[in-house]
Amino acid sequence: MASSRNQERNMPEERNMPEERTYILYDSRACGGQGTEDASVFDTADSNKEAKSLKGDYGAMACYSYRKEGNELVDERWEWDYWG
Repeated sequence: MASSRNQERNMPEERNMPEERTYILYDSRACGGQGTEDASVFDTADSNKEAKSLKGDYGAMACYSYRKEGNELVDERWEWDYWG
């Protein structure tokens, strides 16, 4: 048991940090996890909380998040829709 506790304590800090994501709000063409190819971007946010604070500002919208890798956004993930 002691050795596994030591291993957990010695884990690099990066593994314990939440991954940094960018949240992008798209028009209703991206709703339902349909993808973002034909959708227009309304706004961007640095957190899901910030993105949710924009609900209703643009009408129906979809929120997708992306992991940052250097200067690129990868790993598109549908987060939520707002139909207001």
